[in-house]
Amino acid sequence: IFVLDKVIQQAAVSSPKVTYKTHFTLFLLASIYVFSFIDRNVIAIVMEPIKQEFGVSDTVMGFLSGIAFASLYAIISLPVGQMADKGVNRRNIIAICCSLWSIATVACGYVTQFWQLVIARMSVAVGEAGGMAPSVSMVSDLYPKNRRSLAISVMMLGPHVGLLAAMVLGGWIAETYGWRSVFIAFGVPGVPSGVMLYLFTT
Repeated sequence: IFVLDKVIQQAAVSSPKVTYKTHFTLFLLASIYVFSFIDRNVIAIVMEPIKQEFGVSDTVMGFLSGIAFASLYAIISLPVGQMADKGVNRRNIIAICCSLWSIATVACGYVTQFWQLVIARMSVAVGEAGGMAPSVSMVSDLYPKNRRSLAISVMMLGPHVGLLAAMVLGGWIAETYGWRSVFIAFGVPGVPSGVMLYLFTT
């Protein structure tokens, strides 16, 4: 009985307490994931006007939006995940990476040469590589086991909400204001999201 009571006490101590701040952190992480998915995929909407302005081929655009982005993302995500496992503050990793990819997305809207766009998109990939793994790990620690799956499911809505916003709203922005405005409109909100995560969560 004594052993069982000790186990129950230890479980109670180790189980995280869910408060309004917990939900607020989840909301911020989910929002950041939404912007991450938007910034990652928005280039698909404006591929044609970019090709026309810079005079590049479908092959070059495919390389920019596909293998160049994906390979860099995959390579960087592994060491960033290890950093989070080894004790580097996950909130700081996510906040810094979110700000980086958001600023890089905005920069895509101001490029004047194609090579500048390539660098900006590669910077987006580097930033986004540090967003997903630390976020899932952070959510797992924020919620007890009996609420963890739901919390992760909320965060995983990000890709679907992001894709919907990118395709519908992004298409309208591109048609109305031009392709550069799409990058600026979707990149700017990520910066305050990263700052808020850093300032108001632990």
